[in-house]
Amino acid sequence: MDPRTPGHSKSAGESADAASRGTTIEVGLVCDAIERIHKVDVRSDDGRAIDCIAVGHYLGVRPQDAELALDRSISEAVPQDHAVPRDEGGLITQYADRGVIRGELAHPFFLLDPRPDHGRDPAEPPILLAIAGMGSPGKFGSAELIVVARELCWALGRLGRRHLATVLIGSGKGNLSISAAVAAWIRGIKRAVTGVEPDMQLTRVTFVVRNGHKLREANEAIKEECARLEEKKRAMIRYHEMDAKQLAMYEHEAYLADIRRLKRDMRFPTQSRGGLPRLHAPTRLSVEATGREQRIGAITATAALPERENGVDPVLIDEANRNLAEAPDFADQLRYGRLLRELVIPDEFLEFISGDAPLSLLLDIPMAGLHWEMMAAPDGQEDSSPEDADSDMGSEGSDSFDEQGFLGTHQGLTRQLRALFAVPPQPPPPARRRLRVMIVANPAREHSLPLAEHEGNEIVQLFQRFPDVYDSDEIEFEIVPLIGPNAATRTAVLALLMERSFDILHFAGHQVFATRNRRQVSGWLFSDDTYLTASELNRLDRVPEFVFSNSCQSAALPLKGRSNPSVATLAAAFFSRGVGNFVCTAWPIPDGAGLPFAHEFYANLLGLSDSGGSLVRAERKTIAEAMRLARIKLARVPNGSAVWGAYQHYGNPDGRFIARGPWDQAIG
Repeated sequence: MDPRTPGHSKSAGESADAASRGTTIEVGLVCDAIERIHKVDVRSDDGRAIDCIAVGHYLGVRPQDAELALDRSISEAVPQDHAVPRDEGGLITQYADRGVIRGELAHPFFLLDPRPDHGRDPAEPPILLAIAGMGSPGKFGSAELIVVARELCWALGRLGRRHLATVLIGSGKGNLSISAAVAAWIRGIKRAVTGVEPDMQLTRVTFVVRNGHKLREANEAIKEECARLEEKKRAMIRYHEMDAKQLAMYEHEAYLADIRRLKRDMRFPTQSRGGLPRLHAPTRLSVEATGREQRIGAITATAALPERENGVDPVLIDEANRNLAEAPDFADQLRYGRLLRELVIPDEFLEFISGDAPLSLLLDIPMAGLHWEMMAAPDGQEDSSPEDADSDMGSEGSDSFDEQGFLGTHQGLTRQLRALFAVPPQPPPPARRRLRVMIVANPAREHSLPLAEHEGNEIVQLFQRFPDVYDSDEIEFEIVPLIGPNAATRTAVLALLMERSFDILHFAGHQVFATRNRRQVSGWLFSDDTYLTASELNRLDRVPEFVFSNSCQSAALPLKGRSNPSVATLAAAFFSRGVGNFVCTAWPIPDGAGLPFAHEFYANLLGLSDSGGSLVRAERKTIAEAMRLARIKLARVPNGSAVWGAYQHYGNPDGRFIARGPWDQAIG
């Protein structure tokens, strides 16, 4: 027998005996890549080829690992949409970005494999691809995997599929062990087929393991679980076991592959396959408060870490958070930022937030009140003493700020609210589009903000100069400026939002939190002490996809501390109305202090750069990267230490105003 051929099943007598005991199903194990398994001739005892392939998908996480590999493979077989740059992802990624593939626990998404049949018997059904929902990152364990396997296998059986090939969903680095994943899978399979008519159930599940180093553990785990079920007479699994010769061969091939990979990485440390730059998939942290404890989980492009409980006193965390927001200089910000990180993030999570990958935080309202952007980064100056920090970072100026020292400037950092995580994401921008922009500045006559009015005019000019730099008719801007109390009235803003569909709404004025009719309200202040809140937006059919609330402060409205937990509530209110991205400040900032941030932020999104007093083309950034660069810009201006950490982004870290084009790919 060819050592690469999967092992034979048990004898017919054993199979007949198994059938008399109750539920029976075949299980196989192969060493291959899931994106290539459709080309491998693996068959069940009754001759059925693979007719369905499964990978897992976390809620809100772009495809990665096996799912990404499958995405790239099938996307080569579908017509290329030239309006979508290739680095924006393949078909599965685009489905995920648009919210077609969600990822709720045990909710599978099905699509037909578009790749050629490669000589499949015309009588056999086309391969069905299944994207199995795994729920929120960090909350996936054995119990959840049992449910996923049960619902996936049951649904495939009802769809007439008989032979499933699947990766060991849940066994990624830092998540379930191979043995735990196998046990959960087998139990889920057993529950899916128990009591189901034979012509409505799967007959075989083939586990696909890419890494030859993991085969032996998977092989032993399957044998143990099969023996356990047989001993308890719960089910009979006919396992197509790998023999010692096969295991040794695959382990040797894995060793040789490790050597080749090491040599390649030593020669080309910054490149991936094909010579393209390595892309940093976001690291996602899930954090929520449960009574007097916090629960935190993490997932990266290569690993997952289930939720851990952190029993630090929340009062101590709140005190450290308040000290961080009110720290007078960069040295104290770094000191309290390190303290807050030590209190909130367990040691085993530090490697997950190290490196250059952008950071995405899934938070509940209490945890959204923390100043994550100002938390010290593990890659910063960890070994510097307080005296060193005072001498190196204590004064204002361009050399006093260490951009590697904080999460919000070392990495792109985006927030998402757990309560609103089910809101479908916005689709990526088309290559050709007309963008409507409303800019509202200094709308409150009684509490005038002259420099906010200047900010509004500067942003208007930045958008107006875009066509001078990009001589193209693919992108057009329609700009509606409402500058000053006479133009920027509450009724004027609402009337325009009702008449037209705006893409971008920029507000430079007072953001207030007050009591109205015995209810706490949050929103924007206009003349005559009137407010525009998310409640007023209920009258609108559409709201802007992007809202920037650049909250300013005047001497007429004294600043009452820098930390305001109501900001997250305001963000939640806007998201409940359909806003896709919301940028705001955690506390009101002095009039005019936000202009450097806003200018740098919009310039990076539009692909504009200052060069000798004129604007030139530059790479268009994602929202997360534009936020990072704008924080750095603001921190390095005079008095920037007091305001850079206030800026927060809720929404899609990969969001853009304009799709990447040939220019971006040439310089990116």
